[in-house]
Amino acid sequence: MAPPLLSTGLLVYGLWQLGAFRSRKRLAGRARRARVLSFINFGLSPFLFWWNRLPSNGFFLAMVVALTVSALPVLGSLNQVLQRLGAMLPDESLRLDIKQFTVVNLNLLALIFLVAPPAWP
Repeated sequence: MAPPLLSTGLLVYGLWQLGAFRSRKRLAGRARRARVLSFINFGLSPFLFWWNRLPSNGFFLAMVVALTVSALPVLGSLNQVLQRLGAMLPDESLRLDIKQFTVVNLNLLALIFLVAPPAWP
C-alpha cells in the first residue's frame, strides 16, 4: 500500500511547500486548488492496493474509478501551476518551452477526458 501513498503524498507535500512560496501571487490560488485536488487523490490511493487484492469487490472498483476520474483535474491544475511558475523564470526559452508543453498537455488531458472509454466494465 506504500507506493500509491508515497507518490501522492510527495505531490501533496510539494504543493504544500509551493503554497507558501509568494503567497500573494496568483500562483498561491492555483497551488491551493491543486493541493485540495491532490488531497482527494491521496485519500483514494489506498483503494488501488485494496482493489488489486480483491478485484471482485464493487466498492473498491468504484473508488478506483473515482481515483481515475479525479486524477485528470489534478493533472490539469498542476499544469496551470507549472505555467505560473514558468512565467517567473528569467530565461525566455524556458518560459516558452513550459508554456508550449503545458498547453499541449492540457489539450491532451481534455482529449483523454472526452474520448477515453469509461474505466469500469
